[in-house]
Amino acid sequence: MQDIPGYIENGRTFVRLTDYSEALGFRAQWDEKRRIPAINKADEIYGEHLDTVDATQLLTCQEDIALLREVVHWEARGEDERGQIMVANVIFNRMANSGQSLREVIFHPGAFTVVTLPQFGTAVPNARTVDAVNAALNGRDYSDGATFFHSITGIQRAEADGREVWHESAANAGRLVRLHDHGNHRFYREA
Repeated sequence: MQDIPGYIENGRTFVRLTDYSEALGFRAQWDEKRRIPAINKADEIYGEHLDTVDATQLLTCQEDIALLREVVHWEARGEDERGQIMVANVIFNRMANSGQSLREVIFHPGAFTVVTLPQFGTAVPNARTVDAVNAALNGRDYSDGATFFHSITGIQRAEADGREVWHESAANAGRLVRLHDHGNHRFYREA
């Protein structure tokens, strides 16, 4: 078999689905129903998907994936895997709604305050965060279209201090819709 480009991370080997399937003589396609890439031979799907980046190519380089993991780490490191996936989903939803790149969404002024922290750029995401980001990249979406989220404890602290939280005031004014709470995050979408 020919050499297939890929990379190793956390003891796992990642290769592009199309490269791997072509080398094996199969045809790769996007399974729209399950929202994952799949290798087809005749009409049967063989095994698990082998790629960590979906067919829409939301992210084009390892640096973008590392940046996404960094943001999910700092924004949701105390959340379960589903909560971390939802934070990544919010970023993807903003990309889809705005037509902006991952970097443009993440570094948009005021969008993610973690990028202004002195420790930003130093995270070593754990396996749960890596798995959550990979799941989001593969199409897992629990966000219900959310484009914003805020810490529930942050909302409670602000309210106790008499300060206004933009997300809550926008929801009260009808500019945002409160979707659901998960862990310590409240999720919103534009009205």
